[in-house]
Amino acid sequence: MYAGELLPRLVSLLESRGHHVTTYLPGTPRGVTVAGETRVILGSPFWTQRFFPAALRRDKPDVLFMPIQMLPLFRAQTIKTVAVVHDLEFLHYPETYTPANRLLLQFFTRHAVRNATQLIAVSQYTKDDVVRTYGRDPKDIAVVHHGVNADQFSQKATGSRQQAVGKRCGLPERFMLFVGALQPRKNIVGLVTAFEEVKRSEPDTHLVIVGGGEWKTGQILARIESSSVRDSMHLLRRVPHDDLAALYTMAAALVLPSFSEGFGMPVLEAMAAGTPVITSSTSSLPEVAGDAALLVDPTDSSAIANALLRVLRDASLRQDLIAKGRERASRFTWDRAAEQTAAVIEKAGA
Repeated sequence: MYAGELLPRLVSLLESRGHHVTTYLPGTPRGVTVAGETRVILGSPFWTQRFFPAALRRDKPDVLFMPIQMLPLFRAQTIKTVAVVHDLEFLHYPETYTPANRLLLQFFTRHAVRNATQLIAVSQYTKDDVVRTYGRDPKDIAVVHHGVNADQFSQKATGSRQQAVGKRCGLPERFMLFVGALQPRKNIVGLVTAFEEVKRSEPDTHLVIVGGGEWKTGQILARIESSSVRDSMHLLRRVPHDDLAALYTMAAALVLPSFSEGFGMPVLEAMAAGTPVITSSTSSLPEVAGDAALLVDPTDSSAIANALLRVLRDASLRQDLIAKGRERASRFTWDRAAEQTAAVIEKAGA
């Protein structure tokens, strides 16, 4: 999603300023618009390390932009580089990752942070984490927030789509929504405990959990299955993007009580859709949410439950959060992200 939204805008912007841009791909992109010249690097998987360096040595670009926290190990050293650090959660929550993925992230993130000409962090929280963990000079790291395509969430969720999604998924009229990977750091177990408390006084409320399976989901799934209110919880796993927009619009609130997030994209998506947001007072989430969400201690299930009840019962609060959320989401655009990213690339080239 990040690369798909950012890169077409970034390429167009750079080319409008007189720069020639080549986009390297491991194959023909599907469902992603790529502007400008493209070159396919054959030989996947792990093409960025096995076959990409040879193309770089041949083409000798002035600046290489990697939208991930990785650089080719054997590129020409004269090439200036910009890498994007999305989070360091593999260090803080290692149990969330497979041993192989954790080791790869540790190695390549350390290499990218220490060797990139310039770095981009997706939040101030992530930047501070990088400085604290690796000792990189803060002056070399720019904070560039994600954007949100507000039209996708405010206009595509038509009444007919809502009805179709609700019928297909067997959803009730009133539900709270969680969107995120099924990972321990997302605090789904704590959310289930909070929801059980809510059900005692609001029996007609349901909880919809949207998220793909990840490493070590057993405890999460077991907690859901053993819950006394299991019949009021709906586990949808991954859903199409347009269906997700409908779910946001239908939900009484989004609740994202994660222990830690590098950015927290569902917060902006829900705000753009006009949905009240409840999220954690930790990591990057207050930075993204501002004063447009209810912030809670993710370690306190009762606090999460109380926030849910406030949103369900207080119509004035809901309208206030909706209005503030839409205004907040309007500040985060992909055009702005492309402009700021282009500035970092030009700085690296200079």
